[in-house]
Amino acid sequence: MTKITPHAAFDIVRPDEVAECWSGVLAAGDLYERLWECVSSYAAPSPEVSEEPCYGMDCVADFWDRFSAAEQETLNQLAVRHDEELLALTGRAPVGFDPFNI
Repeated sequence: MTKITPHAAFDIVRPDEVAECWSGVLAAGDLYERLWECVSSYAAPSPEVSEEPCYGMDCVADFWDRFSAAEQETLNQLAVRHDEELLALTGRAPVGFDPFNI
């Protein structure tokens, strides 16, 4: 079985943010619910509780093994679409973009 590597965005974005803010998640079957299932396992305080940002904690990559291969593929496709949407809106590459590793 080939290991699917998570998109670079998943090193900083939390599952609840992907579920609520990224386009295409609701159209991807049960993915919305599967992302929200990760929230109960968060180790860092929520942004509502702590003023200190917890970048990289409780990110999608931390829960990557909980998703099936099909869900991982879909998540990566959604991340590429999200990057394209950000690029179209801002004219700049998204955070985590490495032009030397395309």
